[in-house]
Amino acid sequence: MQASLGDARAVQQPHMPFKLLDDEQIMQERTEQPHLIKGVCTEDAFILLHAESGKGKTFLALDMSLSIASGAPWQGCKVKQGPVVYIAAEGQGGLATRVEAWKQHHGKAEKLGVYFLPRALDPLVANEIAALGKQIAEMELEPALIVVDTWSASLAAGGGDEDKAKDAGRAAGAFRQLATDLKAAVLVIHHEGVKGRGRARGSSALKATADTELALTQKKGMVTLTNPKQRDLPNFEPIHLRLEAVTVSGERSSCVLVAADGDDVSTAQRPSKRAEKALVALREQDAEGATFTEWLELLGESESTLRRARNELLELGLVEKDGDGKGARYRAVVQAGDRQDRHDTVSDGNDCDPSSPPPTVTPLKGDGGGCEGGGKQMEEVR
Repeated sequence: MQASLGDARAVQQPHMPFKLLDDEQIMQERTEQPHLIKGVCTEDAFILLHAESGKGKTFLALDMSLSIASGAPWQGCKVKQGPVVYIAAEGQGGLATRVEAWKQHHGKAEKLGVYFLPRALDPLVANEIAALGKQIAEMELEPALIVVDTWSASLAAGGGDEDKAKDAGRAAGAFRQLATDLKAAVLVIHHEGVKGRGRARGSSALKATADTELALTQKKGMVTLTNPKQRDLPNFEPIHLRLEAVTVSGERSSCVLVAADGDDVSTAQRPSKRAEKALVALREQDAEGATFTEWLELLGESESTLRRARNELLELGLVEKDGDGKGARYRAVVQAGDRQDRHDTVSDGNDCDPSSPPPTVTPLKGDGGGCEGGGKQMEEVR
């Protein structure tokens, strides 16, 4: 009788569609993701790059893309080599000259494997995303990276609104799914707002989706890349670069990114005494940071003094802003430890002169931007 009751209980047990892992099991299932660019991003990352208009976002994205496609170190960091699909939703006219300048500067005459789509792709239209994914698969490209340049132009292609969390969430999910299906990373380029310097414009759903967030600033001839967010890697120290003019065929000129030297860095990265004092006051706060009013009370200076200091610190990448209006909070950017391990070998896979060793990257802020001199018909930096 007892046996029959036991059999009945066994039969009546409900179906369990979910696999629940205890703390030991989840640790056993942990896997380390290989890096796409050593110390910068993993090979399956959703990467968000943002900057104000004209600060060199596309130059940076092309520099990364052409380095990954060619297998050359990106600014001294090892890469996992593979094809790149570059969705050029805007600024298509300047791409040819920029690519030519990069290849000439790096001594790369052969085809490298960056494939450009010179039109916007609407991420809110499933058929468009699916059609591109199918075409890439049929071409047997197996891309390492998909670049979306830019986020706003892509959403605008179909009337999406970057300020709406629903549209931003769906669009980010579509690009992530495309990258997942192709086993690639995705790099999304976006603008910063006039009132939101130091952070991506529009809905915060985009930043929430990102595994790696990169912010680009420009000051005194310097381009500085900072790393406000990492999901699976340690935050890296700011990378300091400058745009160097390159004359290509005919009278045309463009720029390439090269490592900044120590003198350039020390000059560009140094905050004023006013800004340094404001930064010290902000660093006394906890991880939540402070509103402008709270920061003003900590500093004990005039409102106009803090505004100037705040703008300088945001531009240098030493402070980040979260939110808008009176409720916006400011936080001092945490500077990570030594970046030397980024030059180690990547598990799969310089100076702008490929014959020279990787450059020494000096930690801390800086800025970059318009190429000055060195060529006729200098293109606008974007």
